[in-house]
Amino acid sequence: MAPKERSCFTRAALFLLDLEIFIILYLPVTFYRVFKACTTKTKTPASTARQPEDDKTISIATNVVFSDGYTPYEDASPCSRCQAINLADLVSESGYAHCKTYDELQSAAKNGCKMCTLLILAIERSEARKTATFWMSFRSTKYQSRPTLTLVSRGSGRDGGLKSDLVEVKLEKLDGTYDGPRKVKRSELLAVVGLYADADSPAQASISGRRILCDSSATDAISMRERWIKEILRADDIAQQHNQISNEELPKRVLDISQQSEDEEDMIKLIEIDNAAPIKGRYIALSHCWGREGHFRLTESTLNHMKTGLPTSSLAKNFRDAITITRLLGLRYLWIDALCILQDSQTDWELESAKMGRYYEKAWLTIAAGMSDGGKDGLLSKRSPHGLAHIRLKVWANAARNSGLGQKFTVYFALDPIKPSTQCPIRTRGWTFQEELLSRRYLSFETTQTYLRCGTIVHHECGRQDDLLKDESPFMEGEQLLQRKDWLEIVRRYSSRNLTKESDKLPALSGLAHEYCARWGDEYLAGLWRKDLCRDLLWRRNERYALPEPRRPEEYRAPSWSWASLDGRIEFVGPGNTQDEAKIKIQSVNMELAGRDPMGQVSGGTIKVRGVVSKMDSYGNIPKRLGIKLRKHYDVPGEVKPETPPRSQYLLWVCKNSGLILRRALVDAGRDTDFVVMALPRIEFERVGYFSSRPSNELDEFWSNVKLEDWHEHRRFIYPEVIYLV
Repeated sequence: MAPKERSCFTRAALFLLDLEIFIILYLPVTFYRVFKACTTKTKTPASTARQPEDDKTISIATNVVFSDGYTPYEDASPCSRCQAINLADLVSESGYAHCKTYDELQSAAKNGCKMCTLLILAIERSEARKTATFWMSFRSTKYQSRPTLTLVSRGSGRDGGLKSDLVEVKLEKLDGTYDGPRKVKRSELLAVVGLYADADSPAQASISGRRILCDSSATDAISMRERWIKEILRADDIAQQHNQISNEELPKRVLDISQQSEDEEDMIKLIEIDNAAPIKGRYIALSHCWGREGHFRLTESTLNHMKTGLPTSSLAKNFRDAITITRLLGLRYLWIDALCILQDSQTDWELESAKMGRYYEKAWLTIAAGMSDGGKDGLLSKRSPHGLAHIRLKVWANAARNSGLGQKFTVYFALDPIKPSTQCPIRTRGWTFQEELLSRRYLSFETTQTYLRCGTIVHHECGRQDDLLKDESPFMEGEQLLQRKDWLEIVRRYSSRNLTKESDKLPALSGLAHEYCARWGDEYLAGLWRKDLCRDLLWRRNERYALPEPRRPEEYRAPSWSWASLDGRIEFVGPGNTQDEAKIKIQSVNMELAGRDPMGQVSGGTIKVRGVVSKMDSYGNIPKRLGIKLRKHYDVPGEVKPETPPRSQYLLWVCKNSGLILRRALVDAGRDTDFVVMALPRIEFERVGYFSSRPSNELDEFWSNVKLEDWHEHRRFIYPEVIYLV
């Protein structure tokens, strides 16, 4: 019994000893941590508490964020340098000199200045900082001559230039010796931030940027935009009087949306115009994404009903909002494709879809449902705040060096200036591409704000103006592309768009093709042009974009030599240089139309071409005897595979350095049986890719053995062949 008792006693003693150690060592530490956490939570705001110098974490979103229906904002808690910011310097050509070193900027940010924090974040995320030569001297403490961080407002529009809501964050430095008589001021752009004022603020006389309401369906937001839109359109009407923009023939069918009396149900009527008695007037066209929901459309069965009158309550939200906007702008007629083209008549659809480009071109205004990927969201939906909260700062009217500082104004700085989104639903759809390019005036309601393009000038609801000839923008204007005869750029942009129906690839570009043909008088060949065919054949899939993956449509849509035979982004490569002449001769082209529109769907197309053809094996191996290194780009990766019986691949040299990868074409041999393929009796080839080669001695030697014009004289020479591309 004694050993067991001693064992129990020993265990109890050890337990008490462990408990004593825990109380002595760990309990005070735990109490201290709890006490520190509680006292930290009850401290004053972070703006008055100094952060440790080695703490590199800088964030804007630590203060209280306020929301007044506009973009949310925070108070700046400004440092002494930010408190001295004034409009006179900010909008001047020299700008406001903020600080001399990065340490000063960072120290102020750590002490709670949200304005300095915003500047640091804008600089750190900017690509311009990586190429700025003054950046290292600004960050380092070793340099005696340092640049000054300067804030410069881009433009108020008062001097006749474009308005801007952007402030440039620059580094400025005087170059030259200290003893020299003259010094030159040099500056480098580091970043840009946004600058905005309230619409009723006196600061609007100097600042172009305006705060915008988040809820675009609110009465105040609609009224503000109505005044803004009317003011711009009125000025543009005066400037465009010589173009007779308000006196165009109405489309075959339009909606009469005349305002009904308050006692009657809101109704619209469809007007069908006789071609023999055209009516002139102003109308608005709607550009929108159809979506997959089944909203009301014009059909043979609903035609008479719409002519007698249709309640607006039965229409999709996009259409109801379009009617509201048309009425606010004082117009009577509205054109919507879904309600003005018979959707169950192939004949009417072919005739009217071929005119769609002209309808948008002649419209007094095109309005776009930019934020909606279907018909149910509408044009006046609630918008999400753009980017991080703005920083509210009170600035002086004049600089301190002047006799009087003057009045103080409230302004708002933004890390993310409000700009259009490249991922807006309407910019992803195929049909809306030509609708935007052909429209003379384009009003787009988007998730960030509302945009109005008149010609090449894009007016932003926030006050900024962009010139599409100079500034990067997701908006497009077709007049300049058509004047430059830049069809390849049109196709390159269009190829990134999506279509609900694969067969619409060519019809959705028909309006632009008609306009191009009217100006330049060429023959249209399934997306290419006869005069430039040798150049236009040299296209390939754009390998910089992995998604969406390129693919062939399930049903025949275009000849394999046309870009329209492929779904996915494409780019035109063209000859290596202007002196690189074509090495092929187009002997004839035969196109088979699938409908009445010469720019629309096709059922076949064959090019008879004479050129140099080099044979590869079925695995795509290049003949070693050529001694030429080629780079191959297959249109659809994985599409070309070894077959039984094997089909060899061929190289058709379109110019000296590049050409097409071909293989023998196949045809369906039976109707009611399983799919069987067989070689065609004549030499017909289909395109499967593109190849290119760099200049080399081997390539020069190859072409020295090619006889393009002479008849077959000797076996060592290479002669062109006549083949058919389908």
